[in-house]
Amino acid sequence: MWKLLRVRNLLAVGAILFAMGVAYSAMHTTQGVMGVAEGERPLAADQFRAPIANLEARLFAAGPLSMEQRIALAVAFDDMRKALEAGTGTHLAKYSARELKTLAGLSRGLGDLGGADLDRVRQNWMRVRSNTFDDAAWFRFSESDPVAPPVEPRMALSDADRAMLAQLKTSLAGIEFAIERGEREAERLGEPQPSGTVEDWVANGWRDWVVNWRDEMDRLRRSLPATPGADVSQRVHFAWDTVSRAIDELSAVPGDSAYGGRPPYRIEWTRRFQNARRDVQSARDWIEKAEQGRPV
Repeated sequence: MWKLLRVRNLLAVGAILFAMGVAYSAMHTTQGVMGVAEGERPLAADQFRAPIANLEARLFAAGPLSMEQRIALAVAFDDMRKALEAGTGTHLAKYSARELKTLAGLSRGLGDLGGADLDRVRQNWMRVRSNTFDDAAWFRFSESDPVAPPVEPRMALSDADRAMLAQLKTSLAGIEFAIERGEREAERLGEPQPSGTVEDWVANGWRDWVVNWRDEMDRLRRSLPATPGADVSQRVHFAWDTVSRAIDELSAVPGDSAYGGRPPYRIEWTRRFQNARRDVQSARDWIEKAEQGRPV
């Protein structure tokens, strides 16, 4: 009788533990599902660069990892988990933090960590990293990849580079003004019929408008500094290229009407303005990187 009672108690305890495990697993999975459902974006890897770089320096050290290295790796996983928990309260971060806790546990143990066991930890980390953070050029994928410094290296700009950036900002302000004005005026000018027929008021409007538009594009080109030489920072060079490309897009807005031909359709001039806007944003991104001294 007592033996039967003990068996029943053990079964009850086992059932409770199993239910707790299932509940924890469900809660853990729910965090990930909720993150996706709410459209949470990946976290910025640069904001977690130090703990990620420290973890990967240990995880992708030449294997097999000694017991001392395993302990240091487990600590690095715990530090990464703590950084996630402290840095953001998103469902995605909470889900990933729990997975990092599991990886920390897998990293601990007696003896060396190598072969399939080490590969399993590495593969799971890269999966978590891919799901949690946006991509970064300094991520490691194997032992042969270089160890990323915990702080992003910065490159100082020369006085000539800074002067060129100031000129480019002035050009961008003029380009943005031209985009806003050009879109409003193009709407008033109208477009050809679907058949290709152009009404007189549309043709005349575009013919008159393109004269002032050409003058404005010429002014924008004159506002650009001279083409950067080989001694100019590559990031400044990229900024100059995208500013120049934005002016090219705006210059092409009138289409053949600039040469006495058919005025553009709405879809044609809209695409030119959209392309110019993207180039403006790209140029501003390159300028920001250059001013911050960030690498290409």
